Amino acid sequence: LGTNQGLRADWQQATQGRGSFESWVAELLGKNLKIQPSRESNVITVSYSSTDAKFATAMSNAYVEAYIGATADLRMEPARQYGSLYESLATQLRDRLEKAQSRLSEYQKSTGLMATDERLDVETARLNELSSQVVQLQALTADASARSAQSARGADRTVEVLANPLLANLKAEMSRLEVKRGEMAERYGDAHPLMMETTASISQLRQRIAQETGRINGSYGLNQGVMQARLAANQSELEKQREKLLRLKEQRNGASVMVRDVENLQRAYDQVQARLSQSTLESQATQTYLSVLKYASEPFKHSSPRLFLNLAVALFMVGVVGVLTSLA
Repeated sequence: LGTNQGLRADWQQATQGRGSFESWVAELLGKNLKIQPSRESNVITVSYSSTDAKFATAMSNAYVEAYIGATADLRMEPARQYGSLYESLATQLRDRLEKAQSRLSEYQKSTGLMATDERLDVETARLNELSSQVVQLQALTADASARSAQSARGADRTVEVLANPLLANLKAEMSRLEVKRGEMAERYGDAHPLMMETTASISQLRQRIAQETGRINGSYGLNQGVMQARLAANQSELEKQREKLLRLKEQRNGASVMVRDVENLQRAYDQVQARLSQSTLESQATQTYLSVLKYASEPFKHSSPRLFLNLAVALFMVGVVGVLTSLA
């Protein structure tokens, strides 16, 4: 019809060349189109009237195919539009996801953190170990201080002095010599050589006892100083470990925020990709809920005019007019 010169001439004459030729032809053809929906079902009957039976058949089938095609386009066009939207959104989310992953990777490299490492647990265990050591050293330091204070009050009454086997032997030997000297004093007097030798031996034992007692009591102060130094060193290491663990937790918290950002963007990207795939499939689906029950076929006789019916109606009307005329 678009190349029919007769139709174009009629269009020029009817519209003086104004408007669209296709719209004029569509309006012209639509005048002979009849659409009849069924009242009891979803069946639609399409019929076309023309002086040419083949043309009427072709137009009926063409309108049916066009209706089916238009219905499919109406279903696919929104899917195409949403597909473009989802594709643009997927591109934006992919870029944001890649940037978030890059930031997380750089942060992990700069801080020495990995998402799956056990560094935090190791450092926490180290902190707990140092805390236990500090508690033990505090107890040992307190004990050493108590022993040092006790030795200052009475050097010969400390537990180590009383339990020392060497001092016990020396004291026993000195006691024996003192008893012996008492017996010799009654017999020989203080100027006797044996008496002088025994007195010298007792003096030497007393010096050894004093030296050994001083050595033992001196170890209290030394032990106290060592314990205090170890306690101070462990407390300092404990504070450093605590600060290290706090920094590690801060770094882990920062990494956790970035990991959640990456996970959220990944979920959003996956959802958009799923919707994009669905829209793509819907935009390519040409099937509709319509189906043709029967295509039009060329009729073997015309449907109008109905000569016998028209003749009978004309005769009836003539008779009515005649009767009315005679009555008048």
